[in-house]
Amino acid sequence: MVLAGVLALLGAACSGSTDAAPTANSISEVTIIEEDSGTSSADNDGVEDAGADADADEAAADSSVTEDEADKAVELLARPMPLDGNRIYEGVADFSSEPKIFDGFDADGVLAWEGPDGIEWAPYDQSMPVEVVADPDGNVSTRPLMLDSQLPAASGEVPDAIAVIGDEVVAALAGPTERYPHGALGDNIEASAVLVGVTAQNDAAVTGIEIPLEEADVVEGISPMLADLDGDGSDEVIVTVSNASGGARLVAYDTTDLLDAASPEELVVAESDPIGLGNRWRHQIGVGATGPNGETELVVVRTPHIGGNIEWFRLDGQRLELAGTFGPSTGGIRTTSHVLRTTNLDLAALFDADGDGELEVVIPIQERTALAIVGRTAEGGELEQVVEFPGEITTNLAVVERDDGTIAVAIGTSEGQVVIWGG
Repeated sequence: MVLAGVLALLGAACSGSTDAAPTANSISEVTIIEEDSGTSSADNDGVEDAGADADADEAAADSSVTEDEADKAVELLARPMPLDGNRIYEGVADFSSEPKIFDGFDADGVLAWEGPDGIEWAPYDQSMPVEVVADPDGNVSTRPLMLDSQLPAASGEVPDAIAVIGDEVVAALAGPTERYPHGALGDNIEASAVLVGVTAQNDAAVTGIEIPLEEADVVEGISPMLADLDGDGSDEVIVTVSNASGGARLVAYDTTDLLDAASPEELVVAESDPIGLGNRWRHQIGVGATGPNGETELVVVRTPHIGGNIEWFRLDGQRLELAGTFGPSTGGIRTTSHVLRTTNLDLAALFDADGDGELEVVIPIQERTALAIVGRTAEGGELEQVVEFPGEITTNLAVVERDDGTIAVAIGTSEGQVVIWGG
């Protein structure tokens, strides 16, 4: 089922006011309409919208780029993370060989693509942040961060919110509020509710619910994550919930009996302990079979700005229990998955980075001058490799799954270069 553009939520005003937070302890029903812009299911990895078309038209007008080349740039635009928000990729990456490095990358923002004669460049609105993306053939492009999938939420618009889409579930954040002014993601506005709907094949309208949080809580993120934590065949909706007293904790919501729940508490599948101190964040990376014996685990980075510990959580009854840690708290190096006060949440991912058949965490070191490849062990985690490159990462980590079972990885750097492994 293809979701192109945005999800329109009916039955409530989309004022965007931060006073529109929903009432706690009550579940409201909303209708989610799929808005199809004509993208076919074969184009799931690409996004075409009016903003991107405008950027391409401007690029063609203001540079030597032809109209056909500008159209190609738009075609190569891709979503920065998987549609379900779970940053896990199938295939094997190769960091053992020298990467391709292309000069001329404008770290302040460009649209770029690999043409028949190499890399072509075209400018766009320099006021927007930039991310590097790549298509399934390994072609690399960059674009304004969060250009697509802006979501008007039922109880008000949450800035930079992105809908996530699974096989049967859609989810997003709602209810903007400033009651927890941590500001880690660039402003003091966070979500006070989670919007969840269940889809049906070829069904345009989806009835769902809006789950409010407790009065002191917010969702600290720009999107939920969809993943099957309990192995029942249905995705849970996973979010990081924070407040001023306890900081961040992980919460997973059920999606199988949405309309039958009498209260938000009935939908909670499991949650973790909070960090224990306000203004302390956990960044969700992905869910996969990362355990030493193939157990399903939720991988997060605890306090990526000041701590940089990778944590693996495992479902145990109604609890998400910490099963392993790697970082300075265990004698390892400090890593980071996020730059403070930005909305780029795609600096880390899970995939097989060395061909051993296991999922590694691929993540920048704290200084963002190298990538750390961290494997899971019975004791926690271990550093398997450090991949260096010139400069600092200034973009997201772009990961592309190929039909031949390999993975291409790309980043943009402060040295004005695009670095591609496996391209």
